[in-house]
Amino acid sequence: MQENLQNNQSSNPPFEWEIEENFLDTRMLFMAFCMLFGTLVLFFPKVYLANNIYYLSKEIATLHTNKEILDEENKKLRRELEDITFQFVVRDNLP
Repeated sequence: MQENLQNNQSSNPPFEWEIEENFLDTRMLFMAFCMLFGTLVLFFPKVYLANNIYYLSKEIATLHTNKEILDEENKKLRRELEDITFQFVVRDNLP
């Protein structure tokens, strides 16, 4: 009987100790949240800046493409204007 009681007593404390060990105390939980918040504070600006740089470069590429298109259109219009002025000058000089 005493052996059974001793066995029960010796088996109970480790079991209780294991249960208490598995639970997070408030200090550890607070530290985990602080680490998570610190990580977010450190990496949020990098992510924000990287996204802004990406979208700005995308907009710059679009504007550069539009500029090239407008330059080509300007060249075409100048050639047409030159042709028209040449024709006008030639027609004025004809009797």
